[in-house]
Amino acid sequence: MHWIFPFVLFALTLPLNAQREADYIRHLNEHFHGLLEQPVTNGRVDILTEQYAIEVERAHKWKESIGQALWYGLQTNRRSGIVLIVASPAEYKYFQMLNSSLAHGGLNERIKVWIYPQDFPYLSELPTATAPDTELPAVSGQYWMTASSKKRHNASCRYFKNSTGKLCGPNEGTACLLCGG
Repeated sequence: MHWIFPFVLFALTLPLNAQREADYIRHLNEHFHGLLEQPVTNGRVDILTEQYAIEVERAHKWKESIGQALWYGLQTNRRSGIVLIVASPAEYKYFQMLNSSLAHGGLNERIKVWIYPQDFPYLSELPTATAPDTELPAVSGQYWMTASSKKRHNASCRYFKNSTGKLCGPNEGTACLLCGG
């Protein structure tokens, strides 16, 4: 029974308004009207329309979206597309990094990029996930602790919310050598 405690603790530290990628995919399909989660060799196209094979990805994972979008386009004989989920103004830098990389590689004409929610103002707001009678522990949300290494990352670090872990306070764990935690 003692092995359940870490899983319960991890679940309670997740922000209640965090959405699963699948929630965004279903929501965005109100615009695209495509097929969802279409299997291809070594992957699954999030949204497949007559024209596009679209990868929906959170902003901090923009690098992964390029390879997936290209592969899905090749596998389906459609133009590659990426919808980048930019949840806050601080994440807009990832959209800029994505576009700079595509331009540098000569791919900006081959991959269509949308930014959510800015490019979809007519879609209703995605409802936030809620858990009744659940209270989160008091955590600032500015730091992320990777479960395996107990390293603390600040919001500007590439490992912030990009590893298995939890939100933590400024004095928990060991500071990351890259960002100073």
